Parts: sequence; structure tokens; C-alpha cells
Amino acid sequence: MTTVTPSAPGPAGPTIAARDLTARVMDHIRHPTGGSQAAVFRELPSVAPVLLLPLGMVLVSSAELVRRAAAAPQLVIGEVDFPQHVRDQNPEFVAFFASSLSFLDRADHHRLRRVLSEHFTPRGVDALRPTVAGIVDRLTAEVVSAARTDGEVDLVTAFANELPPRAMGALLGLPEHEWASVAASGRGMLARIASSFPNLQAQDAPITDDGFVALRDRVARLLDEPVADHTLAASLQGARRRDELSREEAVSLMLLLFMTGVDTVAAALTNVVVALLRRPEALADWLAGRTATDAVVHEALRLDAPLPFGMRVAREPLTLGDVQIPAGSTVMLATAAANVDPARHDHPDRWQPGTRPPAQTFGHGTYRCLGALFAGLQCELALDALRPLGVRVTDHRRVQWRSDISFHTPTHLPVALGGGWVAIDTATDTATDTTTDTTTDTATAADGASEVTR
Repeated sequence: MTTVTPSAPGPAGPTIAARDLTARVMDHIRHPTGGSQAAVFRELPSVAPVLLLPLGMVLVSSAELVRRAAAAPQLVIGEVDFPQHVRDQNPEFVAFFASSLSFLDRADHHRLRRVLSEHFTPRGVDALRPTVAGIVDRLTAEVVSAARTDGEVDLVTAFANELPPRAMGALLGLPEHEWASVAASGRGMLARIASSFPNLQAQDAPITDDGFVALRDRVARLLDEPVADHTLAASLQGARRRDELSREEAVSLMLLLFMTGVDTVAAALTNVVVALLRRPEALADWLAGRTATDAVVHEALRLDAPLPFGMRVAREPLTLGDVQIPAGSTVMLATAAANVDPARHDHPDRWQPGTRPPAQTFGHGTYRCLGALFAGLQCELALDALRPLGVRVTDHRRVQWRSDISFHTPTHLPVALGGGWVAIDTATDTATDTTTDTTTDTATAADGASEVTR
């Protein structure tokens, strides 16, 4: 059995193949390639299902071991160590995030998840379908109008980024005129996290502490206002009456929903569109109705997972495969590799929608994304709304990718609507790369931000 020591400068006794993979994985972590999931992910599950990396890091890549690690009670999401200047300038936000759902002990984590879970079951999500469909229809009309005026539209900023906060605003129980505040506040909180660490990409202006306090006060008032019966606010009001959670916990859960299920869903929707544009035969099958939209969504996200890694910290020793992992080790769950593990997916690189076992795109176990079905519904309805419009990338050179260790997705996708769908010629695709160096510390911060409802 192999043991990894957290303080060791490098892996202990790797094979030649493992040494080569180690170098390539570290290169990908430091310099991710936007627009293409690393080829190294295809090799990892078979060659090195558990790979020892420098600085006491362990990369787990086989589908079975990623699944086992995701459910292991010894592995938790590590606490985010905000820089001192952020703690000084944003004490209220830092205190909120440090005590949010992902960082609670197992009992409290499950207790609070149960309060939210009824909305994210298959029945609960299906009940939301008419509401989300209405939101998609109105948003689509806005996007079509913008494209008609300007000749093109950025499908990320105008469509993918706008749908999730509106859907979340409706789910929370906020009146429609406040849905825009969900987007602004949620992105401001995410930007507060990203801008706190030098190697994460902040897409928006960070929320100030005064802005966060005002948001928290608004959310707190929602617990006392009349709301529709099917909303999360109504569920939290009921849970408060039954003493299932404190008022502070209810407010914290609603605040978390402002910042989760926004960037991840936007990335998922964008990746699904790009996956179709890059596969002419798959696009033709879907347009002809030979492939169901929900199957397209699942297969696209298997092959192009928006979150390639999940970061964990071993609070107790555990064994994965033949590797003994001491407490204190950083464990990286390579979701992107597990999704193409040939031991689980026959011919994993082939596009075979509707025939695959479930992928691990949305995680597994304690931190599985609570809103996975809600995310899938939004992608499905949005894709069906785009189907009759047609989508064509107007300029490959202006397609920009966010591909740090945390996210793999375009940040800008300029398209024309109308005239039918036009697949991308991958031989001449010259998408612009916007990449940054990343480290484990900043990746852990981003992973915590993306998993706070898991």
C-alpha cells in the first residue's frame, strides 16, 4: 500500500507513466486549456486512478473511486482562508460564507438540506416547469430582439447568465421586479470570493459589506411576508414555525441560493449549446427529433463538465484504491475524468445520448448538487426555446473561455439567431483562450463557492 505524506515535495515512488501524468496534470492545473477538456483526463482513470501530486495533493479519477471519495465522511470541503484585508473590509460576508452549508458538520448539513430538498425532487422540479417555461419564453423574446437590433447577441451574457437568477428568484418567492437583484447580488457575492484570491477570475464587481448587509436584511424580511405556497420562502417559513431551523439559518440558506445555481447553471447551459455546435451529426439528430433534449443535456455535460474538479480535505485518514491518505491531504476529485472512465462508460468519447449510466457531473454523496434536477430543467427548456431560432457563432476569434481549475466554460459566445443552426467547423475553430494560473488554495475557495448547496 502506498502512503502519501502531506508535507512531501512530490509523489512517493510513482511509475514512469504516473510521473508523466503527474507533470501533465500539474501543467493543466497551472495553465488550463480553454475550449477543450484536457486529453489527460481520458488517460487518468485507467493509468492512475489515484495519482499522488506535489505538496501532498491526491488526484482521484476513476468513476468508482471518485464516487466512493465523494461519499466518504473523512473528506470535507476545506475552509476558505480569506486574506486579512478581505476579513477587515467584508466581515459580515466572510462570517456568512464561513458558516454556510458546505462547511457545517455532517448532522447540521443534512438537517438543513432536508428543509430544501422537497423543491428539488423530481416531483418538486416538475411542478416548477410551467414557471420556468414562462421565464424562458420571455427571456428568449428579449434575446431575439437584441439580436435583431445588433445583428448578434452574446449567448452567455444575454441568455445563459440571465436565466438562472430569474428562475431562482421565482423559486425563492421574490416578486418579479426583484429578480434582477438576485442576479446582481449573487454575482456580487461570487465576485467577492473570486476577487479575494489572485488566481480566480472575478466577472463582476464584488459586493460591499454594506451591500451584503442590505441584502441580508431584505432576505430576512421575506421570512415574514406573504409568499406563494410553492416557494422556498414558504417552506422556510413553515420550517421556522416547526422549529426545524433558526431564523439565522433560514436567512443564510436563502442567501446561499442567490449565489448558487447561477454560475454553474449558466456554464452548463452554455456547454450544452457548444457541445451541439461542435457535433454536426448530434445536432442533426436533435433538430430532427431523433434525440430527446434531456438526453442531449446529460450527454453534453458528461463530456464537457463545467466543473472539472471537486476539492476536498481529508480530516481523517482514509484509503482509496491502494493509496493510504493521511489527514490533512488535499484530495482532488476529477469529475471530468470519472465521466470518461471506460470502466463505467463503454467507448467514453463517443456521443451516445440516452444510453449512458448516470455521470458524476453534479457530484455524489453528501455534497451532490441539491439543484441538479432544477439545473437540468432550465437547460432543457432553454435548449428547446433555441431550437426553432437557429444558432450560429459569428466570430470564432471572439469566443472566450473561462478555464481555470474551477470552471470550464465560455465567458463570451457571440452568435446570430435565425437561419437555422450552423455547426462549428472544429478544424478551423480558433476560439480565444482566456486562462490563468491557479493554485490549490484559490481552487478550494472557488470550489466552496460552487458547492454551497451540496
